[in-house]
Amino acid sequence: MKNLTHLGIVVFALTVPLAIQASEAKTGQGAGNSIRAKVGDRPQDVSHSIYTGTYGTKSGTFVLQWFNNQVRGAFFNSTNTQEVRLYGDNSVPGQVILEAWTDGNIVGAGRVIRAKSGGGLMWSGGIPITELVDIPITMHKYLPRGEEKITSQSHYTGTLGKTSVRVLLNWYANGKVRGRYTNLTTRKSYDLSGHNYATGKLYLDEWDASKGDVEGGQITARVSLRKVTANGSIHWQGRMFNMDGRSFAMDFTK
Repeated sequence: MKNLTHLGIVVFALTVPLAIQASEAKTGQGAGNSIRAKVGDRPQDVSHSIYTGTYGTKSGTFVLQWFNNQVRGAFFNSTNTQEVRLYGDNSVPGQVILEAWTDGNIVGAGRVIRAKSGGGLMWSGGIPITELVDIPITMHKYLPRGEEKITSQSHYTGTLGKTSVRVLLNWYANGKVRGRYTNLTTRKSYDLSGHNYATGKLYLDEWDASKGDVEGGQITARVSLRKVTANGSIHWQGRMFNMDGRSFAMDFTK
C-alpha cells in the first residue's frame, strides 16, 4: 500500500497484471481485454450518480453509472473543458478496478476503495501511469436533501454547438432538475434530468426516447454546466459529451 497522506488520501498500489493490461491497451495489443471493451459505450437507462472530488491535481465532478457489477462514467474538470472517461469492474464489493481513458487512449488502470466520510460516502485510490507516478483520485458522493417538489420553472434559449436550442428546466427543492431541450433545426426534443449539486453547478443526463422501450429512453449524453455572467446576463455554460464520442459547447440564458 502506498501512503500519500500529504494529499489527504491513501492510494492503493496497482498490481502488476493491471499495469500490463493498461500498457497493452494503450498500444492496441490488449484493447480487446480492457474493461472498456467489456463495459462499452452503448446507451443505458441507468441515471448517473454524482460525486465531487479530484483527479490528480484537478478539482471537478465525477458522474458514474452502476449496473451489473460494472461502472461507467466520466470526470469533468471545473471548467467543463475536459472529459476523462471511466470504466470499472465492481465485482468485489467495496472496490472498483478503474480504467481512465482520454481521446480513445487508456491513461491507466487502478483501484478505488469505498469508505465512510463525515456521514457520507467516498471513494479513494489512484491510477498509476508509471511504476513511480500515480494519478490520485477522491470522490465524495452527492446526496440530495429536502423535498422533491418543484420550486420554479425556467425557460431559456441558447446554442448547442452551432445549433439553436430552446431549454425548459424544472427546479426542485432537493436540488433535482428535470426538463427538456429542443433542437430548433430538427425540432427533435430530448429529456433532461440531473441535479444542481452545488452552487452554480449543474449536471444533466440527456435521455433519447427513440432509443428506449415503452417505459422510457436511454441516456445518450452527459451535460456538465456552470453558471456564469456574460454581457450582463446569467448563462449556463459548459459542454455536452455524447456517448458516441462527439462533444459540443452548450450555452443558454433566459
